[in-house]
Amino acid sequence: MDWDSLKEKHSKALVDAVQERIIKGTSREIETGAFTDAGFEIRKVMALFRELHQLGVVKQEILLSCPAPNCGNPIDYDVNANPECSNCGLNFEESGERPTEVVKHFVLGQLSRDVPWLIALHGFNTLGEWHRDFGWLVSNKIKYHVPILMYQYPMSRHGVMIRSWHVKLAVELGNSIRKAMKHAKSNGITEAPDIVAHSFGSLVLVTLLDHPMFNDLRFGRIILAGGVVPPNYNFSKHIKSGKCEAVLNHCSSKDLAMTVAPWLIPASGPSGKVGIQGDGVVNVRESEYGHGTYFEEGTLRKNLASGGTWDQFLRLPTTYLHMVDGYFSPNADKWPPFWLPFTSVVRGVLIVFPIIALTLFLIDKVMKIWGAIDHIFGFSKKTSQRE
Repeated sequence: MDWDSLKEKHSKALVDAVQERIIKGTSREIETGAFTDAGFEIRKVMALFRELHQLGVVKQEILLSCPAPNCGNPIDYDVNANPECSNCGLNFEESGERPTEVVKHFVLGQLSRDVPWLIALHGFNTLGEWHRDFGWLVSNKIKYHVPILMYQYPMSRHGVMIRSWHVKLAVELGNSIRKAMKHAKSNGITEAPDIVAHSFGSLVLVTLLDHPMFNDLRFGRIILAGGVVPPNYNFSKHIKSGKCEAVLNHCSSKDLAMTVAPWLIPASGPSGKVGIQGDGVVNVRESEYGHGTYFEEGTLRKNLASGGTWDQFLRLPTTYLHMVDGYFSPNADKWPPFWLPFTSVVRGVLIVFPIIALTLFLIDKVMKIWGAIDHIFGFSKKTSQRE
């Protein structure tokens, strides 16, 4: 649908208002009166709707209703065979009044998308902290009454610096998801799950997407909140292959964790601050969010409520995802940067230094213990006497 061409023939403000209502509305019927109430001229509103009807965007139907005051009952039967209102009893032949014609407009095509079920992945330092609020809000307080899989991988702060550990977690995650999909299918849920991944969970997820063991897995829409994925990660290949439907990269210009992540976590990047390039990725940037703000209860309510950022992304038809509020196109900054190879040195020091320190500490303790034993039993003196 070419909305820009309509703006050349009709009021731009009117076209924008109608477009937003069609894309983001939850009802298939669209009331023209809402636009006249907003100050648009009725003739201009009807002219636009006539063209939308011709273009197949909306369907125009002429319906009949009872003309009696305080009735307005829909007349969906042959008034020649039954000339009496089924609600108020008005006889159209005897009264000389005919049913009133009412022009109605209905949106054609996909109105909104359902959320089949969800998988939530936490960050490396947020085990269980937001899962309870998220699960409760989605399942009970928000309109999505859907099954949720809260996947909790083992905690290891040093493990995030080791790429092989990422792969191990991705394999465990893939096996758990495959098992959950079989369980969902046995309960009549055949659709692919949507995913919400925070921080390090986003890196585990893309590691899974790239793993050949799990080419059979299919996902719906993916939300990355404060993700640590490289800005040039190629989600487009997964979208084109059908492995996932679309990606929301919800980021923040004040997420300080993005500065540290590439230095501590191999194969990571500051996607949670600068965005992700490529088709099929919807980038939305906040100005005040910290790394964990996404999962504070108030923020969850806001983003999951009707019209919220996550709600729009999960619900809108794919062709209209660019209409998500706050959408921006990230700059094509060069990635990886020249300094990225030096991060492996930093990680090596952080991994090796504690091991060396622990080894020296244990040697020192062993020597002290041996010294104490020698002092008690006099092994050194006995050896000297024999000599």
